[in-house]
Order: sequence, then structure tokens, then C-alpha cells
Amino acid sequence: MALLPCIIFFFSGAAGVLFESLWFRLMGLTLGNSVWASSIVLARFMAGLAAGNASAARNGQRLRRPLENSIQAGLVRGRWDGWSEGDGRTWMG
Repeated sequence: MALLPCIIFFFSGAAGVLFESLWFRLMGLTLGNSVWASSIVLARFMAGLAAGNASAARNGQRLRRPLENSIQAGLVRGRWDGWSEGDGRTWMG
């Protein structure tokens, strides 16, 4: 595998972990630092992984350029997360 896709996937995974930790903080402020907050964030994260895997399994054979489509889906998801979170100043302290 070429170096550039490896770098892109590395930073994509790092961004996923970053957003998960930010959601843990947000849920901790909303629900208190409890098992409920961590359970909600973890369940949502795992549901997203399952949905992405199901979509890839269902549509993977029809894609001509799966790597390019994966990168585009990651960019769309990153823009959605950035839009839905706002600038973060309201809860990041």
C-alpha cells in the first residue's frame, strides 16, 4: 500500500479518537461522569462502525474506486462532525 493512503487513514483514525474523547467530555458534562455517559458514547461509536461496515459490505462490489470513496466518506463525516459540534467553546471550558 502506498504511503499517502496510510497517512490519510492514520489521521482519520486519530480524528475519530479525538471526536470520541470530545463526546465523552460532552456527555460527562450533560449526564455527569457516569457509566451512562460512557455507555452512550461507546454505543454510538460502535453503531457507526457497524453501519459503515454494513454499507461497505453491501456496496463494496459496485464501487470502482473504493479507496477514493472511503476518503470522500471520511471527509463528509468530518465536515458533519465539525458542523454539528460548532466551535466547541460552549463546553470545552
